[in-house]
Amino acid sequence: VREPDGLAMSSRNVHLTPAERQHAVVLSKALFAARDLVQRGEHSAAAITSSIAPHFEGIQLEYLSVLDPDTLQPIERIEGPVLIAAAMWLGATRLIDNVTVAP
Repeated sequence: VREPDGLAMSSRNVHLTPAERQHAVVLSKALFAARDLVQRGEHSAAAITSSIAPHFEGIQLEYLSVLDPDTLQPIERIEGPVLIAAAMWLGATRLIDNVTVAP
């Protein structure tokens, strides 16, 4: 479930300052951009992560992964549904989000 601006609803969101809250949408925007790349035919997990990495410039990114949705193991080539997951820190608040997508 998401806020109107795309941020995943979470009890952690109340810990964000107003400025951090405005900046937090970068997480969902980056994941939606990754989803769009897969839907447009990109099959390389590395290409996807490198393409969306600039969204996180100046942000403490904990992880950004393209995973098999059943095993949660990292994958290199997208040939079926995938889970794209990320975690980042804004101040003292850790935000996590993910999207599933099929090519």
